[in-house]
Amino acid sequence: MLHAFNQSEIKALVGITGKQIYDAAELCEKYAELDHKKALRLVKSVGFKKVRYLPFGHTTSDACVIGAQKLFKDLNIDPKSIDGLIMVTQCPDYLVPATSYTMQQRLGLNSETFLLDITQGCTGFVYGLMVAHTLIETQVCSNILLCVGDVYQSINLHKGMFLEQKSNLSVFADGAGVALISRNQNANKPSYFSIENNGELNQAICNANLGFRYLLSEKFDLKDASKLLASTQIDGAVLADYILKVVTKDLSRLLDFAKLKYEDLSYCIAHQANKTLMNALASVANMPEGFQPFLAENTGNTSSASIPLALSENKEILPKIREKNTILTGFGVGMCVGSAIVDLSETTILDAIYL
Repeated sequence: MLHAFNQSEIKALVGITGKQIYDAAELCEKYAELDHKKALRLVKSVGFKKVRYLPFGHTTSDACVIGAQKLFKDLNIDPKSIDGLIMVTQCPDYLVPATSYTMQQRLGLNSETFLLDITQGCTGFVYGLMVAHTLIETQVCSNILLCVGDVYQSINLHKGMFLEQKSNLSVFADGAGVALISRNQNANKPSYFSIENNGELNQAICNANLGFRYLLSEKFDLKDASKLLASTQIDGAVLADYILKVVTKDLSRLLDFAKLKYEDLSYCIAHQANKTLMNALASVANMPEGFQPFLAENTGNTSSASIPLALSENKEILPKIREKNTILTGFGVGMCVGSAIVDLSETTILDAIYL
């Protein structure tokens, strides 16, 4: 799906993560029982030297509410002016009710606010942006708060639930992001989006022990409840193949649609999956050197929050972003890829919040 939007803009954004920072190699040695050399080799490969966790007890919605309140205060925004709230996460407060309903009162939003929850992972920020732009340009909403993120690593660490694929301790972290998307009939530049979904690969990243399909199966045993959160399986070979074939094609398709080249843009701010995968993507897509920076060395893979966090934590890249449009791309669980060419020249990008 390709689409261009002409009357909406990303007005502001902020990334949120934890003050608690752990050495990735040490976590792998302690919990995954890797020897020191293997742990260092793994860390060098994935590129995350440190990973950040939120304090135990903070949910994704808690982090997003704090980020939104900071955004309201710094930009002098009346919460009553927000008429749309989109919450994108794989870690909801509850299965029922939807998490956006648990946030409405805390954020001071009025009763007519459009509330929407989307279950999405690493593509979530771009996916949410496209939904927000659609709601604005169809005049359903004028100011939408987009909240994204996943918080489960602090739970795993606190509960000792590292049961499967323990090497992921060197990759995943806690994070959230909040963006304000507003109507602007005088937007200087259009925004271009591309979304591709490949549900036939849905088992490539899957936690088959969460949800009603598992509860209804003969496999379910209440004694195994503590294992549910920590049982996500990732087929790294399928993911790598998807990035090198589907994501690169999606980026090329979006550039053709926008009639642009990489040289016309500032950066590609990609989902911070890991350094090896990102380098491979940049190479196969023939990106210019330095065009797709790795920006999460001391934070980790924070799922749908990785793009807003990359922008909030790395202010040194902002001068170039102010000069040219930027391409954003997320990819992962589903499987799916979402890419966008957006104008961030006047977007207020707040410093990252560390809880």
